[in-house]
Amino acid sequence: MKLDIIKSALRNFPTLQTRLRARGTSDSSPLRGSPSRYSTPTSRARVQQPHVASALELDSGDNTRGEHSTILVQPTHTLTTPTSDLSPGKITPRNKAATFRCLLRDRQQCTITGRPYCEGFGIEAAHIIPYAFANQASCRNLDLWKMLKMFYGVEDTNRMCTTLASNVNSLGNLISLDNSIHSMFDNGTFKFEPLTLHLEPIPVFNSHIGSSLLQVNYRKPLTTPELIQSTRIYRIYKENEKRVGPLFHKSKVPILYIANAQEYVRTIPLPGYFALRKLILDLQDLCPLKDGV
Repeated sequence: MKLDIIKSALRNFPTLQTRLRARGTSDSSPLRGSPSRYSTPTSRARVQQPHVASALELDSGDNTRGEHSTILVQPTHTLTTPTSDLSPGKITPRNKAATFRCLLRDRQQCTITGRPYCEGFGIEAAHIIPYAFANQASCRNLDLWKMLKMFYGVEDTNRMCTTLASNVNSLGNLISLDNSIHSMFDNGTFKFEPLTLHLEPIPVFNSHIGSSLLQVNYRKPLTTPELIQSTRIYRIYKENEKRVGPLFHKSKVPILYIANAQEYVRTIPLPGYFALRKLILDLQDLCPLKDGV
């Protein structure tokens, strides 16, 4: 029974393949919808661009205070989606306002490659934990959460699921990606591993505060990884220079907390969400599933 739950949970991530019945149990009807995408509007918004710390400022310890992310919780008082009504059967609607704030926060640039909308790339807001896994209270009955209960216990798993269901559209669970990187993210081509500025892994349950790094881990070697270029690779990234380098395996990009900025700019993606997503993908790599198995 437990093995069947694990197989189902891993097979259905990051794209949910089964849909929920009214009471929250799963059946085998297909559900191929991809996570939500909200692209940069054709008319560019004029946004006052806040100061962005360089790699040197990160090394010196500046701009390292930020939202407290204990137990991967997005604070509900921040300028994001309000806590949703989680009454039975109530579905949290997709929130275009929150995803648009995500694009403004990230300056209409891909967080990973640095590609801006003005260069013709479609910039989209992506859910770190997919929307389909936390858009209503009955999602707790999905095999993904049943599997996580085996690792974290009932209390912590219920807390994770409830928090995500209340904040699935929050800025802490959204990241701006260009359309090519977004497709790779959806397909699980790579994993983002959250690290401290001292290169220490940040776990799912954490008390990390402030800026962090995302390490890009390709799950399988790419034939031509040098084709993916980035202006945001840690150690060479400087806001005024835009130096370009290949996004190789284990490249790192900064997630910056910007002091004295507007609240939606200060609300950065929470490392605990990246850690949870990576944990599930790690389990897939440890337990490869073949069709029919």
